[in-house]
Amino acid sequence: MDSLPVEVTGRILSCVASARHVVMASAISQKWQEAAKHHLRRLTFNGSDFSTQEDDDFSPSMCITNTVMRTSSLHELSISVEAYILSESEDESDEDDCEGEFMVELQAASVDVWIQHTKGTLRSLTIMNPITPPMNILEKLGNGESNLKQLEWGSAHIPVVNPAIHVFQSLSSLTLFGMQDWLAVSNLEALLLACPKLVSLSLVDVKLWEYLGRYNPPPMAVTLKSSSLKAVHIDQGFELIDDLILHIDCLESLSLEHVSFELVKLVQNSRHGGLQHLSIIEAHIWEMELGDLASGLYELRLHGRETLEADWKKLYPMFSRAINLRKLYLPSNTPNIDEFDVGFDKIAKSFPNLYLLGLNYRPGLRAFKAGGSAEALTFGSVTILELTSWKPNKEFAAWIAGFLEHCPNLKQLTTACKVSDLKPGDSGPQSAEFNKLMSQILQPYPHVATKYVLSLRSKVSR
Repeated sequence: MDSLPVEVTGRILSCVASARHVVMASAISQKWQEAAKHHLRRLTFNGSDFSTQEDDDFSPSMCITNTVMRTSSLHELSISVEAYILSESEDESDEDDCEGEFMVELQAASVDVWIQHTKGTLRSLTIMNPITPPMNILEKLGNGESNLKQLEWGSAHIPVVNPAIHVFQSLSSLTLFGMQDWLAVSNLEALLLACPKLVSLSLVDVKLWEYLGRYNPPPMAVTLKSSSLKAVHIDQGFELIDDLILHIDCLESLSLEHVSFELVKLVQNSRHGGLQHLSIIEAHIWEMELGDLASGLYELRLHGRETLEADWKKLYPMFSRAINLRKLYLPSNTPNIDEFDVGFDKIAKSFPNLYLLGLNYRPGLRAFKAGGSAEALTFGSVTILELTSWKPNKEFAAWIAGFLEHCPNLKQLTTACKVSDLKPGDSGPQSAEFNKLMSQILQPYPHVATKYVLSLRSKVSR
């Protein structure tokens, strides 16, 4: 190792996952110390870096400061330091004695030092810990001097955004994980204006509000405008918002998870392309307006419980225009073909270019309606099937057999089942019987590669 150039040693240290191990390695020799100072590109701090500290006065912020200040060319800095609350037990090393975990608070003065020291070289910054007192790190980064391209910020604090002052010319990816307080709608809109090259936006558990006067209700609509965004992901939050309006010309991917909207509307300039990937996961959308943009969809993923059937009935007429759709996932609570008359036969006709189909079986669900010609019920372009069920039983096996008959060009079949109890190394009697049935069903299809996944169903408290 001593014969390696110092630049190569720095690249090796940059691949180490723990900052604590980087510090230990850099103490081996003067050459390694030089490599850490001048050629270290990445530092990652997590809870394991401080797990051996027993001093009550020990400060993670101080330790991080000492480590960061020994570098001069960091490109990536990631800080996600969790701590555990131990129950009263003599053996504190027992994981069962941990009552819970929490994110350690970082000192604002220390965070300011890290940002100022790395501002000229840093390209990616991740801070998942809350900062005390609350600090708007956008004010420290957004003065036009930063070359930051990626920012992931947990427990964010954004009291104000001024696009005239807070400018992020290089930022291409922004992720906000929760907020220390509510985020004003106007600040979110201003933040997009301050990031002219932003490509990816992810908002996780972000709560929005806007003060419109003492007796006025909060806003019912949010309008996001961008000429550069290609991917938007919204997960949780947005509780007070009814309508989501997106004026995003280049949007290619939209993901909505665990949210509820009366209306989702996308307005695009067609010359920039159109929406290609749409995911609605455990979300309730009363109305969606995509217009002619629906015809350009390449991938559609729907996953829900109580509301998926109703949403599918309302949204299917729009989705049916996506004649170029290649991937379709309906992995949970697959719509009832008898009740809504939107069965798999219609899916086969509406999406002639489909090559990947992912579906979930439930008791009583038939693969195809009775009647109709064989040609009308053929998924001629489907080469990959992903079928799931809560139980590996003969009904599920018969359901799979129905699809095999109507997918003449199938090359890959994945079946997945979740069971309520499963011992290590034991597949259970139901699974053994299911495997036997599947062996018989698959005999006429030696050209189809198969995969069977058996997993433990997570228990849901009631």
